[in-house]
Parts: sequence; structure tokens; C-alpha cells
Amino acid sequence: MIYHIFKFSTAGLLLLLSACSPKKQGTEFHVSNVFIENSSVQGFLDLESISISPFSTKIVEAFPDRRNKVFKNLTGATKHFVEESGIQPEDFAQIAVMMDDLGSIDFKSETLSINARFAFACKINREVPLELITKHLIAGVQGEDEATLKSVLDSQQKIHGADTFSIGIENFDGTTLLAHLVLHEATYLIFGDEMTVRQALDGHTQALPESGPGIRASLSSEAASWAAAELSPSVMQSLLSVKTGNSFIDGPLQHLNKLKAIGLSGNVEETFQLEMQMAFEDADAASKISATLNGLIGVLRLSAMKTQNAMPPFLNTLSIDQNAETLAATLEFTFDDVLYTEKSNP
Repeated sequence: MIYHIFKFSTAGLLLLLSACSPKKQGTEFHVSNVFIENSSVQGFLDLESISISPFSTKIVEAFPDRRNKVFKNLTGATKHFVEESGIQPEDFAQIAVMMDDLGSIDFKSETLSINARFAFACKINREVPLELITKHLIAGVQGEDEATLKSVLDSQQKIHGADTFSIGIENFDGTTLLAHLVLHEATYLIFGDEMTVRQALDGHTQALPESGPGIRASLSSEAASWAAAELSPSVMQSLLSVKTGNSFIDGPLQHLNKLKAIGLSGNVEETFQLEMQMAFEDADAASKISATLNGLIGVLRLSAMKTQNAMPPFLNTLSIDQNAETLAATLEFTFDDVLYTEKSNP
């Protein structure tokens, strides 16, 4: 089972890298405009910097057909939208996500309910016509009654140069906006609560990344892509209440009840370097998790020694270090991991 987890994770990460190719453009708007001060969750993915890295270029040159697999499994409305828009994997340039209160989500509920400010923003290095957005927006609400459909279309308005639509979503107590903005041959799609989307389009009230989750400060300031989240006791209680039924997994998970924050950062240059930071309430909790994870790594490496090619090469670079209440895990993906993935997923 652990083998399949590593196999799937490696394949997903490397497939994302292989989907990118050089294509940069400048704009006056940035997806990080959706960040707000003191939000508990922030994330930013810079696909443009990934696309021009030597690592990604080497993957594309070695496996040119790999990028097409990104859209291969799309179905339904998403597939039709991609086909009609002509969007290619390499057109996706930047992605940002934000939620100001992760504790507002009840993870134990069968239907997640969100009662917080949130937003998602994406930059596409291609002009996606508003008519196409409207067409698929209509298709997306066709199952609703006629009054709902008319309400969505009638809500269209201009906000700081963007065309926006008000959309009601289930289990959210408030108004959400979908915004479509075209600047310098690039398209921005922003979706979130009305206040956050309006502030993002205004461009004057966005918060710097450093004003988000505290653990963001411990991540590399040079990281091109990163994610950070503060985890309240209520969030951890909800997450840890979910059982997998596997004692090998459920046992160690209970040590995470004192996890306060988690952060990820990565850079893609000659290789893909990934770092994870975990902050705990006290050093004892951090020590228990460190011992558990290092023990698991030891077992995996022992298994790899007994069975040739049983584990991906990046396992040999994985390290976990403790500094008081904080754990830092680092690993590095090389082209050998790409070759390993190709052999495992022909």
C-alpha cells in the first residue's frame, strides 16, 4: 500500500512538471490579489517559473507526449470547455487559493459547509472569450429552475474592468462571484465570496503573502510555489475523527492532535526541491511524530534494499529534522524519478 502511495504521488508531481513549456507574459493583475490579511490558508503555484526550468524542459524533450495526458481523462462539461477554448496544459500560468478560516469547515459532515471568506484565482496565457464563459456558465446551471438561470445572467456587471456573475452555491451563507478578466492576451478567472473578489479586482487592498499564516515566514522566501495553513484544535479534531480502518495509519495519526500549522514550498530548477514545515504545540509532540516518520522511512528504505526498484529514487533524499516544536522534511526529485515513473506507468 505504501508503495502505491509513493508511486501515485510521484507520477502526479512529475506529470504536472512535464505538462509545462515556456510561455511568459506580463500583466497588471496578479492572482495573489485574492490574499487577505490573517487568512488561515494561502497557496500559490507559479507554473510559469516551472515551465522555463531546465528540469521541466528536459522532461518535455524526453517525453513530448506526456503533456497530452493531462487532459486525456477529462469528461463532460470540463472536456467540452477545454476543447472549445483551445486551452493547452502549458497555458496555465499561475494559481492562488485563500481561505480566511479553515475552522469554519466541518470535516465530519457528509456535505462540507463553508462559512468563511475564500477565493480561487487562475491565470491562463490565452484569451478565453466571455461568450464561452457565459455559454458554459449557462450549461452549468441548466439543472436549476428558470428563475435561477435568469438571476445568474441578469447579475452580470462590470467591476474594475472584469465581467462578473453572482452565483449561489450550496452550503455557503453569502454571495459568490465569478469574474472574467482579460489583460495583455491573458485571461484571469477569479471565484470566491463577493467581498474578496471585489477587493482582488480593486487591486489596492490585497495582502502580502507574509501577512497570511504564521508558518509562511518559516518557508523559503525564494520558493516559486508554496502553501501554508494554520490548523486550529477544532480542525485537527475534525480531521483526526476520520478513520481509515488501517491501524498502521490510524495509530500515528493520533499524534498529530497538537499540530498547529503546516507549510509546503518548492522550487524547480535542475531538480525539483520540496520542503515541508510542521509546527506543533510543544517539542514532545514534534519528537513523537519525528520518531514515527523516521521509523517509517527506515522501513521503506529497508524494503527498497531487498527489492530492486521497489521505491522511487527520491526516497534516498528524504530527511526529517526536528528543531524544538518544528519539524522540517526535505526531498529532491531528479530525472531518475521521471524515468522511474515512466517505467512504472508505461
